[in-house]
Amino acid sequence: SRVLAAFKYILPRDTALHFIAKWYSTRNSPGSGNFAAQGEWFLFSRTLLTMIGYDTDKLQATCPMEQACAHSPAAVQKKVKTTDNGSDKDWQYVLSSQYHRQSNSGVSEVLELDWVGSISEDKTDIKNCNLNESSPLFQHMPAIFYSLHLLYEELKCCTLYWDLCALLVPCLSQLAADLRTSTYLHHYWKDFPTICSPDGPVMHLSEQQLNKIIKPGYFTDIPPNFLATLLAVMKGTEFEPFPYIPDVCPLIKSILLIYCVAASDCSLKSVPIGKYLRRISPSGQKAPEPVRSVSLNVAQDAPRIHEKVVLLTDSLGLTNLDVQLLAPGLSLLLMNAQHRCRINPPLGWCASTYKLINRPDMVKHSHQAAQHAEKLYKISQDAYSAPAQYDGFISSPKVSGALYGKYNEERNKLDGMDNLDWSVLRLRWATDKRINEVRQMLNSATPVVIDIKQRPEASDHEFIEEQERYLFSLCIRTMALPIGRGMFTLSTLTPVITETLVIPPLTLSGRAAPRGTSVDLTNIEVPPNMNMWPLFHNGVASALKIHPSSEDLDTSWILYNRPKTGSDSMLEHAGFLMGLGLTGHLKNLNVVGLHEYLGRAHELTSVGLLLGLAAARRGTCHSATTKLLSIHLECLLPPTCTELDIHHTVQVASILGIGLLYQGSGHRHMAEVLLREIGRPPGPEMENSNDRESYSLAAGLGLGLVMFGKGIESDQFADLDIAGQLYHYIEGGYQKPMTGPTRDKYKSPSYQIKEGKRVNIDVTSPGATLALGMIYFKSNNKAVAQWMLAPQTTFLLDQIRPDFLLLRTVSLGLIMWDDVIPSSKWVEKNIPCAVLKHTDNYEDRNVDEPNVDYETMYQAFFNLVAGSCLVLGLKFAGSANDDAFQVIYKYTTMLFRCCKSSCITIVAGKCSLESCLCVALLSISMVMAGSGDLEVLRLIRCLRERVGPLNTSVGYG
Repeated sequence: SRVLAAFKYILPRDTALHFIAKWYSTRNSPGSGNFAAQGEWFLFSRTLLTMIGYDTDKLQATCPMEQACAHSPAAVQKKVKTTDNGSDKDWQYVLSSQYHRQSNSGVSEVLELDWVGSISEDKTDIKNCNLNESSPLFQHMPAIFYSLHLLYEELKCCTLYWDLCALLVPCLSQLAADLRTSTYLHHYWKDFPTICSPDGPVMHLSEQQLNKIIKPGYFTDIPPNFLATLLAVMKGTEFEPFPYIPDVCPLIKSILLIYCVAASDCSLKSVPIGKYLRRISPSGQKAPEPVRSVSLNVAQDAPRIHEKVVLLTDSLGLTNLDVQLLAPGLSLLLMNAQHRCRINPPLGWCASTYKLINRPDMVKHSHQAAQHAEKLYKISQDAYSAPAQYDGFISSPKVSGALYGKYNEERNKLDGMDNLDWSVLRLRWATDKRINEVRQMLNSATPVVIDIKQRPEASDHEFIEEQERYLFSLCIRTMALPIGRGMFTLSTLTPVITETLVIPPLTLSGRAAPRGTSVDLTNIEVPPNMNMWPLFHNGVASALKIHPSSEDLDTSWILYNRPKTGSDSMLEHAGFLMGLGLTGHLKNLNVVGLHEYLGRAHELTSVGLLLGLAAARRGTCHSATTKLLSIHLECLLPPTCTELDIHHTVQVASILGIGLLYQGSGHRHMAEVLLREIGRPPGPEMENSNDRESYSLAAGLGLGLVMFGKGIESDQFADLDIAGQLYHYIEGGYQKPMTGPTRDKYKSPSYQIKEGKRVNIDVTSPGATLALGMIYFKSNNKAVAQWMLAPQTTFLLDQIRPDFLLLRTVSLGLIMWDDVIPSSKWVEKNIPCAVLKHTDNYEDRNVDEPNVDYETMYQAFFNLVAGSCLVLGLKFAGSANDDAFQVIYKYTTMLFRCCKSSCITIVAGKCSLESCLCVALLSISMVMAGSGDLEVLRLIRCLRERVGPLNTSVGYG
């Protein structure tokens, strides 16, 4: 079909129709059934050569290679052998054969024989083999040969057609030999040295007949070589435009245009096609005007070369299969461009382009974007008739039900999650309602439903108190929601500087079903300042929505968001300041603004401001921020400085801020101060007596941040003996003499707490344990790791609080980071054999062994398991590692079953089990962060439903 199309274009109309009719009658003659492509081509070539003027019977005798390749009904019958004795003609036949001409020189060199020349055919035979000049295609012989050569170059581009090229070569060699074009013969011989020879077959066209043939103007003595042309394009050397036949050589045109754009980096809107391609004109017609440039039908231009190549490939209609079938040298450029675009494809491409670079997600996104654009168009057309039916992405009730659930009922409720990129979420999870479920679970702005029934014997007053107690249990869950909402909406908002940031309300009221009457906490006792920290976290979560790259968030905008009245609003604004620090925007607050905030002496405002500034300038050792934090820390002030009345919570925030500010710096003075503050004693008199654990823990975390990963460099701090002092805080012992400028102050004892002369490890151990793990992070120091191992005997286990075993396991994992393996064997390796021995059958305890403290065993077992899960969660956070998920999921479900077992909860303690379960749940959530895993979501939803008076052990968070 390709050859016929070329002949239709290159030959006059009547001549082409004559040849097509002749071929049709030959192909469909009686007895010519279905046969292979080789046989069909042999029959076609016989028909073509016959119409050119060849005597095909004599031609077969001189072209054995074509006959050998043919498998058709026209194969010559084998001659009958007449005698067993040889003759001289046999030897002459061998010397005149094409095989002798091909292999003579090589065989002679290998066997070291004299070269034997070839015997040419008798001239009388050549004279008898002249072509028939009256044949219809005799005068068009050069045009036919040239069109077949261009088709040969086209077929070479595709690996699928390489076998067809071998069929074309014998016919092309014969025509090239008769037209006396030795360069063409050499070209074919380089491609197929086993089929043809550089000298070519025996010529059948005499010189007189050759002079009668007029070659067309586009015929060249040098054969068009497509691969050589592409090489010249990439090198930037001069070359003649490559000839092509429209609709016959589409690959030549497409590939040459792609290489042209890649080499010259020209615009897709104006490609200089005339410099690279030349369309040949049919016989008897005027040559077409050369096309200087062409504008291709592409959606957009591209700034980078590989993007232009991909866009041009798609606009030319090439698919992935077409690219894969190209010759390896030709497809390399296209595949490299597709690979580079696949990593980070530009937005706005059509679906076919994304399909070309193998991005099915972007293909689906493109289809959905087109559908959405169509829906928006319909919305604009129907806006006048039904303006209230459409709102944003909700273009139909079906979409609303699939993605928003009860959106129509609560569309006016502000839940703080209205800035999510719903188009991306639809693309990620288009077939279920998990995003809708998460949004409902994290909604703290809607009053909760109190759905309990009044008992017949209960009075109205008792029923109201029962409703409020149930509401209080739900409020414990509601107060923890802002933390989750902050993670869910992280960096989803770019605020408008002329508007304030709206903080969603934290609603701690309910509505009784079915009438919807309001229920408040007015008739029962609740802890004082119960909502103080939840409101603070609500402000932090609202500020975390702001994208870190947002601009123009300066002092004016921060002060513009400050509430005018209301204590609850001030608590939320304090958290808002800390959230601005976490996103890096609080450092834009000037000194006047800092003074205005700190001058109010509001406790949580100072906490949020100091922690936010330290987080915004994390690891910079900023001097002005250091001075600001030092004012609130007595340990960093001179001994003669005036004593300031600083709230304990502000001191805790300041000492943690020092750790953030000097993170990873290894600052010697700060490390020495923080090490000393971990073991700060109570006193003098009434000071430092409340919440000492929080201060010691903050000092330990600060020390770990300052010296993070500096355990290998501990020789520089040998005189401080950081590791030894921390071990002293962990294991206990007699107190060492106080050092530093404040040592004289603590000579006066505390009037509230009497600790004696030994270290209170209940205060110092948590901070020291975590500090030791952070300092020796990834050091694989076995000597330090030995301190963190759980005791192997029952007696030593009794001396350690079970929750300290959890911290020690976490610290051990931080130190031996490279040894952490997501497997059950690694988890059990952290548990002493004595504990495993008595907790193997934890689900079926019928026999109690004497002299075994099962409370200690089970509490140690559960805390060690939770600590191991937390280490796995830290190491594989966000990786969705299947091995880590399976291990943590196994132990999380185990802890969940134990919480339901009354026997285990009595022995181990309900609160201890709940804390371990929460740690394991956090660990598996860290591993699967960002994946939206349904198994974890179902587990969270199941645990979240445990509210009410029967679940008093489930505390805040």
